[in-house]
Formats: sequence, C-alpha cells, structure tokens
Amino acid sequence: LFADFPGLKLVEASSENSYRSRGVSLYRRLMAIVAAGESSYLLDIFRVRGGRSHDYSIHFLGRLTGVASAALGGEMPGSLAGPGIDWGSRQLNDGDMEGQAAPPYWNPPPGNGYGFLVKPRPIAAGGAWQADWEIDPRRRVRLNVADTPGAEIFKARAPGIRPLHPGADYIVIRRKGADLSSRFASVIEPFSAEPSVRDIRRPALRGPASDVPAEALAVRLAGDSTDIFYSSADDEVRTAGGLVFAGRFIHARVAKGGLLLLHMAGAGEFRGFGRRVRVPRSGWEGVVREADARNQSIKTDSPLSLEGLEGQVITFDHPRYSRSSSYRITRTEKEGDSRRVFLNETFLLGKGEVSEIKDGRTLSSRIPHEYARSVKRSDSGFFRGKLIQGASGGRTRIVGSVPGRLLTLEVEDASAFKKGEIFHYQDIQPGDHFRIESLVSLEFLETGGHRFE
Repeated sequence: LFADFPGLKLVEASSENSYRSRGVSLYRRLMAIVAAGESSYLLDIFRVRGGRSHDYSIHFLGRLTGVASAALGGEMPGSLAGPGIDWGSRQLNDGDMEGQAAPPYWNPPPGNGYGFLVKPRPIAAGGAWQADWEIDPRRRVRLNVADTPGAEIFKARAPGIRPLHPGADYIVIRRKGADLSSRFASVIEPFSAEPSVRDIRRPALRGPASDVPAEALAVRLAGDSTDIFYSSADDEVRTAGGLVFAGRFIHARVAKGGLLLLHMAGAGEFRGFGRRVRVPRSGWEGVVREADARNQSIKTDSPLSLEGLEGQVITFDHPRYSRSSSYRITRTEKEGDSRRVFLNETFLLGKGEVSEIKDGRTLSSRIPHEYARSVKRSDSGFFRGKLIQGASGGRTRIVGSVPGRLLTLEVEDASAFKKGEIFHYQDIQPGDHFRIESLVSLEFLETGGHRFE
C-alpha cells in the first residue's frame, strides 16, 4: 500500500518469507510520515505472527536521556544474549573482539547480535510510555509507544558506527509465547524545543477477526487536536469509540469535537464527529490480458477510469510469485472495449544468456543476478513464477533457481531456448492480478463544507 496525501506519506509492506523457516506467517509493517503543525512525526505499526519470540528494536544516535510513564530498572550483567556474554564491551576500533583471535568476518556467539547489546536495564511500563534521546544539545528524538500487553522492555547500550557517536542506546520490546501474535505500535518524533506528540493510545476495536489484525490508534497532539488512525487488510466494517471504519487505511484529525482532515487509502467508509464519508469503491482490480514490455504497458478488460489515475500506484501479484510489484501509472487509454495502462518504468527485471541447456526443464545463465540469491546463498524466490522470453520469441516460466558461478534456472519448458541466446526476465505477464487503491483527501471547512484533493 502506497499513498501520497498532503501532509501524510504512507507505505505498507510485508515479507513473510524472511522468517518463514521460523514458522512466521505474518510479517507486515506500515509507516507514515504525518505533518503536525510545523513539525512531523513517524507512525509505525508492526504486525507479526508465528514463532516464539518477537523483538521490536529501535535506536538512535546519541544517548537515551530518560523515560516517562515508565520506570527504568538497575543495570544487569552481560547483554541481552545472557549474563555471561558482553561482546559490545569488548569490541575494538577495528571491529575485532578484545582477547579473541578469530578469522575475518567472525560472528561472535550466539550469532544473532544480541551479545553486542550490553548493560541491559529493564523498563517497567503499565501502559503507553515514552523515551527520549539527545542527539546533540539542539536536537532530540522522542519515542512514544502504545500499550503492548505481555511485553518485556529493555534498554541496552551497543557500539556505534560513527566517531562522533561511539555508542548507541537501544530499546527492545520483547514478547514471548507459543504460536505468538504481536502488534507493535509507536510514534517517533524529532524535535528541538517541545515535541508535538503528547501520547499514543489504543482504543478498543470491535469487529470481525482477520488474518491481518486490524489496528486503531489515537495520537494526541499539542493544541488540543488528535490524530486517529485505522489500518486493516480488508473491507470489513469495524468500530472504535463510536467511530466506524471500513478499508485499508484511514486517518482523521479532530479538534474540539470536529473533523478537520480525512485521508482514506483503499477505504470505503468513515463515520464520526457528525460526518459520514462513503467512497463508491475502495479500489480497482483486474487481470492482465497483455503485457508489452517495449511500451511499458499492460492491457486489461477491467473498465478502468480514463481520468484521475495518473500518478496512482498499481500493484501486480500472482499466487506463483514470492512477492508483489508496484509501479506508477502515467496514463490510461481506451483500446476497443479494453484499457491500456502505461507504467512509469520498464518491467524487465534484467537479462540472461543461455550458457547450457541441461535438460528439458533446466538451463543455466552466465549472467548472475544477486536478487536470486538470499543472505544464506540459497534461492531467494525472487524470480519464482516470472516469465523469461528469449530473443527468438520463446517463453517459459521459472520454477526455481540455484545461485552460483552460473545461475541455474529450473523452468516449465526449456525447449524453446538455445545455447548463447539472450533472454529477459519479465516482472509482469498475462494472468497477473492487479489492484489500484482509491485515494481520498478531504479538508473540512469552518463553514461546514469541505475541500476535496
């Protein structure tokens, strides 16, 4: 999900494959930069499901100067990796560990980095709380954290990455349990004199359950105004504190009981503060009929509007793929009873050259692609399901890949290719599903009317 509103920039993404081997089925994060008077803040909503331990970790340059609505406990021995491990206190200027003879790029045990988070101190918080960092005498950062039931909270110190800031103070919010499901929500605000954000709260949200838990938040601002946020992955109707929401994302700014601003992305309805806003459709969906890489366009039978979609984000997906892909629309044209949608950039992912055809379903390319290689040097799944097309016109889909000196591709049918042939990877192909989220921005006037943007 992407949205670019006046005073609010939004992105939401997920990457379940990152920790699927740990049993994770949801790994999804929404972030929005929100204008607040002369300053702005960052909204962060992180949802995770699966596994046994979830850590929300955050740090800034400089030192943590204090916490509010919470109590900072005494220093514990060791690090967050355990009382007998303190690599963060033993790291030398060249990155080696004091008293430890080890080969280059040695990863100190337990191998997850927590041994560098030293001098841990527990933080006790019974609800929403805050922490402040001082970057320098003129600049500070405040972290506002919503109530996180069942969480342990720690402060820790780690080596820094810049000479002016040789260390960094971390906050780690940790939840543990079997088949765990967590929702972390926070607001981050840089400031000089006084911050604009007062606190962040979670109003009780009522409505149907979902694989992606819906979230409602209220951010209280200076000047007696409040930002209300709603986030979900469906069009179901839910309520919180007398307000009604339906859709992917809604932001409402209110003051003195009246609605000032309303932003809706992929949303169909908002009701509250004497206003009701209904959108005819939360977005447009369809199937790709043709994909023209040369002209950076796709053709669809979906009756898309010929006006108003310029600059909108269109996202393509298919069950075969490991990920979705997003582009911006430059224009939409009528083509018979269909629509041709032109995109802002090419959807060719790269090229290869057939170095060997091993069998009817396997070929190799002498041109490597780092996107095909995961951190652990195995198949990342990046090209899975994608179409490759050779210079002679032959096509096939990728089933899997094996990174190495040569990139080995397992395909549905290698017979249409020959040794030495150049081919291209295509990000979009016929049969792909697409969605364009509707975007609505309203400013409510003192006269009782509104301005639509």
